[in-house]
Amino acid sequence: TLTIYLEPMALSNDAAFRVDGGAWQPGGATVSNLSPGAHLIEYKAVEGWAAPASEGVTLAEGESASYTRFYQWDMGQLVVYITPGAAALAGAQWTVDGSNYFDSGYALSLTAGVYIVQFKNIPAWDSPSNISIAVAASAQTNTTGGYVFAPNKDSDGDGLPDVWEVTYGLDPFDATGINGAFGDADSDGLVNMHEYWSGTDPLNPDTDGDGTMDGNEDADGDGLTN
Repeated sequence: TLTIYLEPMALSNDAAFRVDGGAWQPGGATVSNLSPGAHLIEYKAVEGWAAPASEGVTLAEGESASYTRFYQWDMGQLVVYITPGAAALAGAQWTVDGSNYFDSGYALSLTAGVYIVQFKNIPAWDSPSNISIAVAASAQTNTTGGYVFAPNKDSDGDGLPDVWEVTYGLDPFDATGINGAFGDADSDGLVNMHEYWSGTDPLNPDTDGDGTMDGNEDADGDGLTN
C-alpha cells in the first residue's frame, strides 16, 4: 500500500495525488493492492501553489510505504507607486492586463513570473514607459512609474489643451461635437477654439456678464468681434 500526506492542511480540499495515472486522491489517502515494483506518483496542480514534482517509488512485496509532500506558495505581490502625487490625484493608475487598473501603492497578488506594467493615459500628463518586472514567489516586488506634467498636451488633437478642456468640463479625449474645436455648447456664436483664443468660458455665453454675448465681444481690442 502507499499513503501520501499533503501539506499544508489549508489545501486539503484542493491538493491531491494519484498513482500510475489513476484517480486523484486527497492527502492522507491510502492506495491499496499495488503490485511490487515501480510506481509513478503525480501531484495535482493548484492555482497559486507549486505542486511537488512527480516521482517514482519502488514497493517490495507486501510493503506499506508512506510519504509527506509539500506544496509551496507560488504567489508574490507587486506594488507600483505612482509619482508625483498630483498625477495620482488626477487619476493616474497602473495595470498588468490592460483591463484592471490599480491606484498607486496597491499590492496585487500574482503568480511568480514576468509581467509588463502599463500606465493609464490621463489628461495633461505624459505617462511613464511600460515596465517589465519579475515577480518572485513569497516576496513583495516594488517599482515606480513617474508621470510628467504636460500643460500643453492635447490628447485628442483638436487644438485645445487638455488642461483647458478639463477646466471647463469638456472631454479631452473627444474631438467631436461640443467637445471639439468647433463645438459651441453655450450657443454664443463662439466655437471652442475661439473661446480658447479669446480667454472666454465655453459654457457661459456672457463670460464677463456685461450683457454682450461672447461672440459679439472684442477680446483683443482689434475692432473686430471675437
